[in-house]
Amino acid sequence: MGRLAENSYKLDVTKEKMKKLGFRYDNEVDGYVYKFPVYKYNKIPVLFCKIGMDEETNRIWFNVYDNYGLYMPYYNAEYGKNMVVPLIEERIENEFTKLGIRKVR
Repeated sequence: MGRLAENSYKLDVTKEKMKKLGFRYDNEVDGYVYKFPVYKYNKIPVLFCKIGMDEETNRIWFNVYDNYGLYMPYYNAEYGKNMVVPLIEERIENEFTKLGIRKVR
């Protein structure tokens, strides 16, 4: 299985349906995003994923964040294997399934 970030995804829903699914307006990205925790330490969420959608193409984008911004170990495997990344990927895949997000070619 390849990394999630290496693929393209799509969600065919209206803005109203997005809101019902839990998407909320985010000023930072000037659009609707769905935010959820992907990793907890001592039951406290420390890593989050934001999923957004280009409303013209219905293409999905997502990023993984910590409290300081992008969680770079998710994107950069240069320094070895990170044991948290597979857990993050699994959590994101579960949310994709729950929301009806599908992989496109």
